[in-house]
Amino acid sequence: MAQKVQVLDIGSYSAKSVVAKVPFVGVQVTSAKAEKYQSALEPKTRRSEQTRAARDMLPGKRLTGDAVTVVMQADRIMNRTVELPFTDRGKIDQVLGFELENHVPYTADEIVYDYVVREKSKEGAKLFVSVAPRKDIEEYAELFGGANIDPRVMGHQ
Repeated sequence: MAQKVQVLDIGSYSAKSVVAKVPFVGVQVTSAKAEKYQSALEPKTRRSEQTRAARDMLPGKRLTGDAVTVVMQADRIMNRTVELPFTDRGKIDQVLGFELENHVPYTADEIVYDYVVREKSKEGAKLFVSVAPRKDIEEYAELFGGANIDPRVMGHQ
C-alpha cells in the first residue's frame, strides 16, 4: 500500500510543499505549491508569515499525509566526516556527541545530530554526521507547533 508523504520547506524567503504517494517502487507527486513571503527581508515579521504559510500549505488546514517531513534550511546544518577507532554502534552512540565538540562550535548539550556509517574497517568507522544547534531545532518545533504540525522526520537539503 502506498504511503502519502507531505514535505514542507519553510525557508527564509518562501515556503514550498510537495505531496507524494510512495508505493513500494517509485514516487508519484500528487501536488506541489510554493509561496514567497511578503516580508522576506524583515526578520521580525518573517516568523508570523512562516507560521501562516505552513498552515496554508496543509490541504484543509490539517495534516493529510501518513508522515510529514520538514526540511530545515541548509545554512542551519553542519555536515562533518568523523572517524572513530571502533565500529560498534553502541560505542559510537556513547561518544559521538562529545567527539563532535572537536568539530563544531557547540558543546554536546547544545546540538542535535544524526549519522550514517560510510565505511567500516579494522581501523574503525568513518561517519557522515549532520549537526544542528538544539536552539534551531527548538525554533523549528515552535514554528510548526504553532501551525499544528507534528513532523515525523526533520531533514535538511
